[in-house]
Formats: sequence, C-alpha cells, structure tokens
Amino acid sequence: MLVAAFRGAARQSRPAESESRMRARVDAGTDVAAIGAWDMIHGSVPGPGAGGGDRSQFLEGEASEGRLFLIHTGADGGGPVDIRVDEAGPDPTLDGLIPIGGTHLLSIPTGGLIVDGAEYYRPTHPEPASAAGRAVQVAPGDYEVRCWWGTGEEGASGSEKELEVLVGREEVRYFDRANHFGCLAIMVFNSTLLIGLALWIGWIRAMAITVACSLLSLHLLERLVNLSARYRRLDAVIPTFRIGHQPATLVLVLRRVEDRAGLHGGTVRRPEGVD
Repeated sequence: MLVAAFRGAARQSRPAESESRMRARVDAGTDVAAIGAWDMIHGSVPGPGAGGGDRSQFLEGEASEGRLFLIHTGADGGGPVDIRVDEAGPDPTLDGLIPIGGTHLLSIPTGGLIVDGAEYYRPTHPEPASAAGRAVQVAPGDYEVRCWWGTGEEGASGSEKELEVLVGREEVRYFDRANHFGCLAIMVFNSTLLIGLALWIGWIRAMAITVACSLLSLHLLERLVNLSARYRRLDAVIPTFRIGHQPATLVLVLRRVEDRAGLHGGTVRRPEGVD
C-alpha cells in the first residue's frame, strides 16, 4: 500500500501559514501501474495517448516540473487514499510505514487536487466536468510532498475496536455470525445440489441449474436476514464503517509553501521486497 506525505523542509522552503487543516478520503485506481496527484486544471487539457514510451516520457517530464507527483506502484490496482492538509506536528498514523523518495514539489494553482491513476492526467479525451467533480479543495499554491508505502495492516484492529465501541461488541459478533453462517449454508447447499444433479443429469446442465439456484438463494438469504430489525439496524452502520476505516493504500499529507526555492518535482517508486 502506498502512503504519501507532504512535509516542510526548513532549510529548503518556508511553510505558508495554514488557512485550513483538512482530511479527506478518495478512491483511486490505475491500469498503468502509476498513481498521481495533480491540479484539476490538467484534466481539461489533452495530452499524448495512453501507452508507449512517449506517454511515459511525457509524465516524467510533467512530474519533474512539479505539475504532477507520480508514484510508480509496480502493479495495477487501487484503493482508498487519505489526504491531509497542513497538519501540525508528527503524524502517528505514519508509524510503521516505509518512506520512499525525498521531498518533492507539487503545484496546485486552482486549489482543486485530483488523486487518481496516472492515465487520467492530461488524457487524450479530457472530461473537465468529471475532473472537477472528483477534486478535493485545498488552498491554491505550491506544496511539498514525500511518499510512504504501507503494509495494508495498519489501523485494522484499531478500527474494529472503534466499531465495537460504536455499536457494541456483541452486536458486531451477531452481525458477523449471521453473515458467516448464511454464506456457509448457501455454499454447502449449492455444492450438494451440484454433485447430486451432476450424477443425475450431467455436469453441464447441473452447473446451469446450480448457478440459477445460487442467485436465488442469495436473494432469499438477504430477505431472511432483513426480517430481523436488529440485523437491519446493524447493516445500515457496520459495512459503511468498515469501508470508511479500512487502511489507506495511499496517504497524501500536503504542506503549503510560500517559497518553492530548492524544491523540485519528481517521481517515486514502490520499494523492493514489499507486497
């Protein structure tokens, strides 16, 4: 998992006075093994086509100028991205993460920050409205950036404890048991059905019937568990909480600077030997 953080370097630049400290979470994914951060204005300007050396060289050039902060992830994929702006003091949530690269420059002249797959930076066919709708609003200006890679495990146990405080430990156990045993029952039923039908009418027709029965059984399970007001109440809270509190794949911590002297744009890469 990737985690990026913007840190002040007193000898290189002077941090600007923070107008607002903010945290946000977005989802980002890539099909070109690279995630980037940039100003939303670049979503309305076409760039070279996807794929090939020209596109890669173009992105590296944009990153060197501070218009794009590029993170080579080593593989396609994505997940939740946490964004933190002008936070004071050390961030304990970065403990245990792997720092990669040094401090880099990122320019956000309009204050609309986009974090997503690098294929969406200066695309061949821009969609300005889409870019604006996905932007996180920060103070316009120049920012410092540094990057960390995460393990995917940090924060999971803590968030479950928070959930238990929110709804109660026994309620969490009840909700998880209901889902676990319901799915187990469906799996056993459909496996038995498949084998029995295959011995009678053959594997091809048996598989077709079993697939249909699987969809029907999932629908029936959903209706059955929702007969319980207790389950409905927990279902409205627990899944949303868990999605919102899963460990981030990337964390961007921005620190705005008034003087960009000594700062340079650049890229970072996934460290070797990590998942």
